[in-house]
Amino acid sequence: MNSNNHVSDAARQQEFEKRFGAIFLRDANRSVAVLDAFIEKTPPYSEEDMRAYVIHTHGMKSALANMRKPEISDIASKLELFAREKDIEAIARETPVFLDALKAYVAQLQPEEKTVGEEAESHDKQYFTDMLIKINLACDEYDESIVEEVLAELKKIDLPQKEKELLLRIDEQLLHSAFDEIAADINSYLD
Repeated sequence: MNSNNHVSDAARQQEFEKRFGAIFLRDANRSVAVLDAFIEKTPPYSEEDMRAYVIHTHGMKSALANMRKPEISDIASKLELFAREKDIEAIARETPVFLDALKAYVAQLQPEEKTVGEEAESHDKQYFTDMLIKINLACDEYDESIVEEVLAELKKIDLPQKEKELLLRIDEQLLHSAFDEIAADINSYLD
C-alpha cells in the first residue's frame, strides 16, 4: 500500500466524520449520559436500568462501526454481551474503559464552541432561503445528488444554530430518503 492510498483513506475518513459526525455526536452524548448515570448507581440494577444499558451499548456498537471505529465498537459489543448475561462485575470493570474511549472520540469530533458574538451574523438569508428552495425542488424529483450538493455548499457557510440544526435534520432524513420529511421541515422553516 503506497502513501497516496493512505492519504486518501485518511481524507475519506475525515470527510465521512464531517458529514455524519453531528448525527453521531448527538447519539453518543446521549449514550454517555445514560452510561455515566448507570455506573454511578450501585447494584442491584433494575430491569429498566439493564434494558437501557443494553440499548445504549448496542446503539454505540453499531454507530461506532458505522463511524469506522471498530476498536471502540468491539468494546461496546462486549459490554452488550456482559449486560445480556448480567455479568455485573465485567460491566463495572469495562464500562469506564469504554466511556473513556468514547469520550475521547467525541471530543475529537466536537466542533469548537463559539461565543455568542461570533455566531454568524453575516450569513445571507436570501441565499440560504434560495438554497432551501432548491433542495425542496430536488425533493420533488427525488434527486438525492442535488440535495447532497446543496447541503455541501450550505455547510461551508457559518450559520446560526437554528439553521445548522435544520441542515442536520435534512442530512439525517436524506440518509433514509425521507424526501417528504425534508420538504416538510423546509416549508416549516420558510413559513
